[in-house]
Amino acid sequence: MHRLLKMGRNQGGFTFLEAIFQVFALLLLSKLFLLMMLSLSPLYQKHAVQEMRWEMLIADLQTFIVQADEVLVRNRGTEILITNGYNRRIVSKSNETIRMQLNGGNEILFIGAETLNFKRSHQYLTLYAELIDGTKEERTFIVPPEK
Repeated sequence: MHRLLKMGRNQGGFTFLEAIFQVFALLLLSKLFLLMMLSLSPLYQKHAVQEMRWEMLIADLQTFIVQADEVLVRNRGTEILITNGYNRRIVSKSNETIRMQLNGGNEILFIGAETLNFKRSHQYLTLYAELIDGTKEERTFIVPPEK
């Protein structure tokens, strides 16, 4: 019983010096955490911009294909020809750029592609691409039947 009373009275907590040391350690860790988060932020932003540009390319291709009369894969899968009435769009890769030729003119659709390949299987057109950052992308579109 005497031992329990003695333990109850001996409730030593942090000393002032220990508390200051703990606060200093927390401040140091919080600064390191903040520095780490700030250094990783540009990597996430760069990836988000690349992903947004890729999705815009996919949306454009989807629009062209939905309005198309005919979609043909040409040059062993390196380009596609999309015809809609008198409009002829040729989507292909040049250097690191995916571009579209429309009635003789060129328009850049995406910058940063290492490889680009198209494959057609019945009503499906699949686009395979590897981006310069190493990301591999694949999309499948439903296309009008071959004539």
